[in-house]
Amino acid sequence: MLEGPSCVVLATLVVGAAPTLLRVAPMDCWIGVTRHADRTVVSLAGRLGAAQAPELLAACLQAGRPLQLDLSELVSLDAAGVEAILRLRAHGVTLVGVPGYIQLKLGLARWPGAE
Repeated sequence: MLEGPSCVVLATLVVGAAPTLLRVAPMDCWIGVTRHADRTVVSLAGRLGAAQAPELLAACLQAGRPLQLDLSELVSLDAAGVEAILRLRAHGVTLVGVPGYIQLKLGLARWPGAE
């Protein structure tokens, strides 16, 4: 079981199957794992910080390949969250649904008008 001080890990083993809640607690970050026939998707929602980064890395390590990291519901991240996501990306994880603000934090985009 993946647990952290302020994180809920929700695992869906088969597309269309009911999710299984592993822990209920006040949360800053939600991590969901969905296995498709051709890929695994790890989804994040909320705020990713130092307290949740180890759970994210563990979920991705256990998820299998090919792996997509869906950041469409990620609201914010601190330096530890940036480091974790960039580390995953460097190891071949595909980032999808990355909001503009998060792209800027990750260094994947530039501010409009910046050189």
